[in-house]
Amino acid sequence: EKAGYHAVAKVAREPFTGILVVRRDSPLHSLNPATLPKGLRIGFPDPNAYAATVMTTQYMKKLGIDVHREFSIKYFGSQNSAIMAVYAGLVDVAGTWWPSLRSMPPAVQKSLRVIAETPPQPQMAIAVRSGMAPERVRKLTRYLTSLTHSASGRRILQHLGFKHGFAAADDNEYAKVGQ
Repeated sequence: EKAGYHAVAKVAREPFTGILVVRRDSPLHSLNPATLPKGLRIGFPDPNAYAATVMTTQYMKKLGIDVHREFSIKYFGSQNSAIMAVYAGLVDVAGTWWPSLRSMPPAVQKSLRVIAETPPQPQMAIAVRSGMAPERVRKLTRYLTSLTHSASGRRILQHLGFKHGFAAADDNEYAKVGQ
């Protein structure tokens, strides 16, 4: 908002949560600070990835886990790369979000499991510059919210991992995010 953007759409019918995934054969089943093994490696897409890094790190802090002290942190540049890093054994845990996990090939999905999920926040917004022509904003919003109505739109959404498409949104939904 401060940079001149406003929300026009969001991922539909799904809470916005961060998740922590491990390999299916991992001995890690929860985030209990008392039983958390020392020296775990955690992978994130980027230090500023909101659901994958910020929300999961805040969640672990509330559980009494200081990620920066108790884990060796590696950044992989994208959600998919962080997921593939845990799949390949490069890290023990990866922070991500549901759409990215769902966009992985079935064999990858089946070999991983979620051990924690953060409390939900308002879903990821699609934002436009405030100076964008109102008719273009309406067209973009109509396009995004109608992707579920066609086979080609559903294929796009499936590839992105957004199983319910997009819904219209406004700035009021995001007033308390990050506070």
